Amino acid sequence: MRMKEVIHMNVKECYTLMGGDYDEIMYLMRSEARIIKYLKRFKEDQTMQQLTQALEQQDYDLAFRCAHTLKGVSVNLNMMNLATSSNQLTTALREQKKNVEDLYLAVKQDYDATIKAIDELLSE
Repeated sequence: MRMKEVIHMNVKECYTLMGGDYDEIMYLMRSEARIIKYLKRFKEDQTMQQLTQALEQQDYDLAFRCAHTLKGVSVNLNMMNLATSSNQLTTALREQKKNVEDLYLAVKQDYDATIKAIDELLSE
């Protein structure tokens, strides 16, 4: 029982670091084990790396699809800091803006913070 309390604290803290709502994600996922399962999958996903490469290659159509995917996944997992910044990048790319470096850097910062929070959760 004590172990479950520790995990509960860590998942909640993880969501605080990601700007998410722990109660909301628990309502949606119904268990911390399921939350952890999807956070692990998110960590393995290559969408952020694809976004970086697409922008480096000035492939704005692919960059839009990657940013949109990142936004959708982060909304579904209630990682709201990343959801907000990736939404802003998605909107700019949808409007075919090409000067999106600052928006990309915000996504990168939120993505890195999200991965760090997940790593801290999984290291427990």
